[in-house]
Amino acid sequence: MPCLYYVSIITKLCELWIVSKGIDLILAATIFTMRLLIYSVVLLLISITFSCGEYKKEWKTVTSDEWKASIDIPDYLEAGTEYSESAKIQGGNKYRNFYFIVDRVEEEVITDIHVLQSVKIHEFENGVKSLEVEDLADGEINGMPYKSQILLANVGGVGAIQENILYHHYFIQGKKGLYHMVIWHWEQWRENYVDVVPRMANSFKEL
Repeated sequence: MPCLYYVSIITKLCELWIVSKGIDLILAATIFTMRLLIYSVVLLLISITFSCGEYKKEWKTVTSDEWKASIDIPDYLEAGTEYSESAKIQGGNKYRNFYFIVDRVEEEVITDIHVLQSVKIHEFENGVKSLEVEDLADGEINGMPYKSQILLANVGGVGAIQENILYHHYFIQGKKGLYHMVIWHWEQWRENYVDVVPRMANSFKEL
């Protein structure tokens, strides 16, 4: 492995320097200890890299038994409960700064996806620092009409990371209710997810 090779070369040069200069044993022992520390740090970084960044490129299905609905997600995402109090389908990956939620609204409260879009976008605007509408679209997902809106926003407050976030909002008219799906990630990584986001959205269905 290249990084270990270079570390080995450096430490060998240190040893030759010690011999040529006649450095005392205490200093030599200190340098040897540093050598072991360097190896340990390199191995730790390699381990973290592989554990956080290597995936099988497979997809899996997250299902809500309560809602009788599901969505397909890439294997690097995990289902969770910490992103929304009401969404029964949600998850993400904090190392990739990629998250998703699917929430359901009963039609007795909001009548259609046009009203749902207006209400949810208004709520969203109140919580962001800056906002830019990037795209508007409509169509069908597995026979269910939808409207979508992509928003570029900065949500960082004082002391927070000042990062632009890309929010993909989908407003879906299902047979069992209205759904609000949001998939979001750092804007600088949009090219990494240009195919992932629509695949996730188009996989959503009522069971």
